Amino acid sequence: VAAGNQIRQLPPSLGKLQRLRKLDVSRNLVSDLSHQICSMTDLGEIRLRNNSIVNVSETISDMPALRLMDLGENKIEKVPLVVIDSWVNLTSLWLDSNRLTNVPKSVGRCTSMTILDVSNNMIKTLPVEIAGMASLETLDVRNNELKNLP
Repeated sequence: VAAGNQIRQLPPSLGKLQRLRKLDVSRNLVSDLSHQICSMTDLGEIRLRNNSIVNVSETISDMPALRLMDLGENKIEKVPLVVIDSWVNLTSLWLDSNRLTNVPKSVGRCTSMTILDVSNNMIKTLPVEIAGMASLETLDVRNNELKNLP
């Protein structure tokens, strides 16, 4: 846990921690999801809440053990489809308080997901495919620009 510091960049040496299961770098100044995280294939939880992340790298898609991803309170405008497609084993995803304008249709393939929080964004519509998320227990879409639900 390295939360609540002034970290701007994740060091290359982080990728050498192959047995690390949880990474919490919340409340820092990180602006980029470095490729070092992607080499940590046993990482099950990533918490990067309240940083300055703008882009989610496609390289983060190759993390089969990932179950929890917290990217809330950043500056993310979109999540690449290849990333959403690869997160089929993800159970919890927080993308609240970002700059998202939509939720990709492929999120419906995330059938293991129990929590999806996309509150406090600029989302105008939700895809009907969200109904395919059979395990979903919590869907938080408050404070967006939604006019109706699918």
